[in-house]
Amino acid sequence: MFTSHVPFKPLSMFCRSLSTMLHSGVPLVKAFPEAGQRLGDVRFRRTIQDVTRALKRGTDISTACEEHGKYFPELFVDLVRVAEQTAELAYDWCRNR
Repeated sequence: MFTSHVPFKPLSMFCRSLSTMLHSGVPLVKAFPEAGQRLGDVRFRRTIQDVTRALKRGTDISTACEEHGKYFPELFVDLVRVAEQTAELAYDWCRNR
């Protein structure tokens, strides 16, 4: 549920950057890759690029992240899925700042 091949710090930094951009009104398909570019982990950046391509095809964020389960813990995917269903995605990513 909590395991990931990405250490907690890069995932946390990604979420914080993404939160800031979403809260500022940056569209998700632009915010996602931009937040990923700030990471030092090359494999995670590639995963973010794959997820971004899926988002551009219309895939839900949770589904796109779930396809890369070794990088996104199950709990992360579940939280994103709930946020999508309640239309509170930007708020959920912002509230833990």
